Amino acid sequence: MNKLTKLFVRSWLLLGLAHGPSSLGKVAPRVEILDLPHASASCSNSLNAGATHPLRSVTCADGLSVAVDAHGRILSSTNASTWVPQDAGTVFSLYAISYANGLFVVVGNEGAIVTSTDGVHWIPRDSVTDDRLRGIAWGNGRFVAVGYGGAIVTSKDGMHWKRR
Repeated sequence: MNKLTKLFVRSWLLLGLAHGPSSLGKVAPRVEILDLPHASASCSNSLNAGATHPLRSVTCADGLSVAVDAHGRILSSTNASTWVPQDAGTVFSLYAISYANGLFVVVGNEGAIVTSTDGVHWIPRDSVTDDRLRGIAWGNGRFVAVGYGGAIVTSKDGMHWKRR
């Protein structure tokens, strides 16, 4: 069973949830990162207690934290305290991120979907929708992105999408 290592909280309005190997985090409009007692190591183990980052969504894999900030940009970090902006390959504001099967997937306005295998180099994908996508998750062998107007798009590989 994975252990809870860091809890990302500040307000009652939670915008997302991130889960990695040994970590679970909730993302609020302004995220305060708090240490939990007896926490195990994880890709986010060097977060500074009490540090504030305006993040919308965050995930981690293989020692890399990747986030979408309040301005809709992609940021990456190897220590979760110093964040480096990445070129997302889109002009649209981004909102949520997920990671599975070696692929980061980020969604946003106008159906924007971008993917990366390393969290640094991003490729725009055709989402088959122009709706505002606000959430992304992996489950049951596929990515599922959701948005305004009941928009739902799915993909087994993160690269080829179908509208549902």
